[in-house]
Amino acid sequence: MQADMRHGADPLRAELDSRWREYLDSAAVLPDHEEWMLRAVTEYRDEIVHLGAQELNACAVQPWNDENARLAYKRYLDAARKYDQNPDVWESAYWSALRERLPSNRPMTLE
Repeated sequence: MQADMRHGADPLRAELDSRWREYLDSAAVLPDHEEWMLRAVTEYRDEIVHLGAQELNACAVQPWNDENARLAYKRYLDAARKYDQNPDVWESAYWSALRERLPSNRPMTLE
């Protein structure tokens, strides 16, 4: 994958890609997964790292399911390709989609 050269490559992106490959090859996360996840979600520079780490962790906390893991990895790779094409556009769309899902943006119903 091409790195976002606006700010320099996020060093956690290469680690994330490596961890995904390891997870898919072994059906297990690395022993330092929890510590790495904490670092990944607090020290990332590029939002795609946060998204990819969340996808990895969502799989890792469940019993191994090859199909689910590969679908999550595909979602990450698809998002990463779009991110690499235009990081600013991708991040804007990503945050817009998140804001739309916030409860404060939905009309209240009394049912």
